[in-house]
Amino acid sequence: MNALAPTLGLLAVSMTALGCTPSHLLVRGAPADALAAVTARLEARNIPRDPAGHRAGRLRTAAFCYHPPRRDGGGWDASFADPSPGGPVGFSHTAPLDAQDEAAERCRHLFRLTLSVQPSEGATRLVVESEWWRVVRGRCRPAGDPLTGVYACAYAYRAEHDPPGDVEGWVYRLLVGL
Repeated sequence: MNALAPTLGLLAVSMTALGCTPSHLLVRGAPADALAAVTARLEARNIPRDPAGHRAGRLRTAAFCYHPPRRDGGGWDASFADPSPGGPVGFSHTAPLDAQDEAAERCRHLFRLTLSVQPSEGATRLVVESEWWRVVRGRCRPAGDPLTGVYACAYAYRAEHDPPGDVEGWVYRLLVGL
């Protein structure tokens, strides 16, 4: 076992508390055992996984609607409590134009995590990566009589390259001590 693994885990927590996200975390044990421990931690927090994203050496979570952190300190728990079953799949909404923004605000950003493990000198290297999407309103067409002012608008999720939150840091803090 790598004697530095616990020390590096504490370093990861310290870096995350200072606003820096580590690029990986060293955990004890073989990759399969580490992935089982990661799975148990995620299940303990009721964070669902995507069965199609589970492979040897990696797992992927379901997609979730991002909710910005609240002033009382909550935030990621609220996001993980709001899974998006279809993932980044487009949708349509029928309402007056002034109510269309409500549909987009319901889930402005989606994210999903991929956690992978590789052997690393007697320990296991754990890497957390996130994928982000933002909702974009497409074309709107009158729904029924145009005089009613009701429109059917199409929405799609597009890749987001500037994520609004640091979910990786939260997950690394969750996994310290494995």
